[in-house]
Amino acid sequence: NTLYLQEIQPSSANYIRVNGNTYQEINPIKGLTIRAQQALEGYDYRNSYKALPTGPFAGAGTASEDFSRYHQFTFTNTAEYKFAVAEDHNFVLLAGQEAILSQSSAFGADVEGITDMRQSYLSSGTKYNAPSYGESETTYNSYFARVSYDFGSKYFLDASFRRDGSS
Repeated sequence: NTLYLQEIQPSSANYIRVNGNTYQEINPIKGLTIRAQQALEGYDYRNSYKALPTGPFAGAGTASEDFSRYHQFTFTNTAEYKFAVAEDHNFVLLAGQEAILSQSSAFGADVEGITDMRQSYLSSGTKYNAPSYGESETTYNSYFARVSYDFGSKYFLDASFRRDGSS
């Protein structure tokens, strides 16, 4: 019976997520746009699970708790210059840099051997398994450029360059 199994194996999960963006832009001279953009993404996730010591789990209940946290910052900086030579030669020059910094961490703990339904907590087990833990940190840095040319809005030429690095 699915409903019965859900009752004796309660679980809950909480998930909180944040996303945000902002930018600053200036035009110091005609045709030149300088832009700085920042972004943040992050979350916290918590999961709790129990198998109560009844029915198929009589005398052998379990409990576990897991938590993870992640955040990433992205910084993008560009300078774009648009100009024309004579009337038919139109240029757009773009140069930029982007950095992405991210971190994550997670841990979890679980127990076995819970015998009392009123005390189905991590501290109530008879066998404690080794807790888990992990973390990571990543950094990317990129440089890019683009040259766009058109002649009389009929013939177009684009050239791009990008260099990526990571750690």
